[in-house]
Amino acid sequence: MRTHRSFIVELHHITAVMRGKLPIQNVTIPVSYGHREQFDQFFSRWK
Repeated sequence: MRTHRSFIVELHHITAVMRGKLPIQNVTIPVSYGHREQFDQFFSRWK
């Protein structure tokens, strides 16, 4: 799932979702404004 121009995240690595970011291991991945709506829609159906 693309979350930002510079990041693509495999769904099985997502363990938590915070507003505008994904904490994965020791790194926080941003969810850009342009990808946020698509991500939120997908994640609400996936979880």
